[in-house]
Amino acid sequence: MIRKILPILLFAIALSSCNYKNKGQLQNVTHSLFKDPTPKGMVLVKRGAFRMGTPNDTVWGAVNDSMTVSIENFWMDETEVTNFMYKHFVNWVKDSVLRERLATVDPSFKPANKATGDSVLNWKKPIPWRSKNPEIQGVLSGMYVNLPRQTKKFLNTNILNYTYDWIDFEKANSRKYSLNRSILNTDVKLDQLADSYMLMDSSYVNSKGRVVTVQVNRPIRSYKDYFTTAVVNVYPDTSCWKVDFVAEKNDMYAALYFSSAGYQNYPVVGVSWDQANAFSYWRTRFYQTKSRYECAPYRLPTEAEWEFAAKGGKKGMVNKKYPWKGDDIVDKKGCYFANFKPLKGNFPEDGYLITAPVGSFPPNDLGLYDLVGNVAEWTSTAYFPTGNKIMSTINASSEFNALGSFPYALKKKVVRGGSFKDVYNFVNVNLREWKYQNEKMAYVGFRCVRNMPGEKY
Repeated sequence: MIRKILPILLFAIALSSCNYKNKGQLQNVTHSLFKDPTPKGMVLVKRGAFRMGTPNDTVWGAVNDSMTVSIENFWMDETEVTNFMYKHFVNWVKDSVLRERLATVDPSFKPANKATGDSVLNWKKPIPWRSKNPEIQGVLSGMYVNLPRQTKKFLNTNILNYTYDWIDFEKANSRKYSLNRSILNTDVKLDQLADSYMLMDSSYVNSKGRVVTVQVNRPIRSYKDYFTTAVVNVYPDTSCWKVDFVAEKNDMYAALYFSSAGYQNYPVVGVSWDQANAFSYWRTRFYQTKSRYECAPYRLPTEAEWEFAAKGGKKGMVNKKYPWKGDDIVDKKGCYFANFKPLKGNFPEDGYLITAPVGSFPPNDLGLYDLVGNVAEWTSTAYFPTGNKIMSTINASSEFNALGSFPYALKKKVVRGGSFKDVYNFVNVNLREWKYQNEKMAYVGFRCVRNMPGEKY
């Protein structure tokens, strides 16, 4: 009899525990059925509060006032996005561009869907590399360029443009609060506010194959008016290895760092903030197509999320400098905790001259690698000198997407973590730096995050 009653009692206790203000109400005991599957290569950062900001005694980097912020659950890539991962994106774009062009001479590469009437790329049809059709050969040869005194053809990277559409729901939902307060009314619907207008950038590829950005100025009548198109050339700027370093012989990195298989497990560099966002959008669509699961979108982390994760997802006092414990930069055996430049300028002292393969150094308490050193990382947060002062204390961030007509100074984005070329003072979890969103540097990469809402942890 006791054996029969005991499970019932345990079940009743489980239902009543942690039920502070909702006693008598039915609890959601089926939430696990909707649990987001663990994304491959990502680590869960559980929700919590921490002290965000810069220590008062620092003399390095940009100062960020200290304040306590709360962060929701999110998944984060355990390493920076690698050349292998980003090359998958580039190859997908290359294949899609080629199929779009082949469809102009062979419609079977983009047949019409009988149900919807829309034309979609046929990914199953093989590329006819050996076709003797002159039109098809013309399309295939148009993907490459011949350089002077070179025996092989080179991929025409200028045509590797990724096009994606998006709706700025955040701006749409907050629009009514920026309107004249005299008409602010919960009964007023968005489509009734036809006297308000929206400015935003949209892109397209012209007849010469160049990406053109135009400014859209349209009246706001519904959510679809926040729809826009972005066209981003996805190929990394390999010349960054020569541009970012003066009077140095870095031709081997410019030629091989992204293209050679020997660097496939190294963090991708030469990627702008815009390219990182395009990769995140593509990664979301690719995952949803393959898994048929409507996941939360991949995106860049906010500055607060990055710092929270770097501090181990714990309360993280403001004086914590590194992802590891203590303030030492080497362990008891003299091995470095991260890839950076010692003050004396001996780059290979930590084992690597430039970047290191991801995961070469110990992870933090959450299992996240290379949060400081190796390459600095883009965040989604816009840089303003005021820092935390303009951020909320819940999921803190300052998002601002400057239009092409705006002053260039408004296109700054926060980068965090420092890189292989920085001295140890800069590889600090508290310090913030900025780069322009269209800059492509040999020492800046990125990693992605995904929200994981609705789960109790």
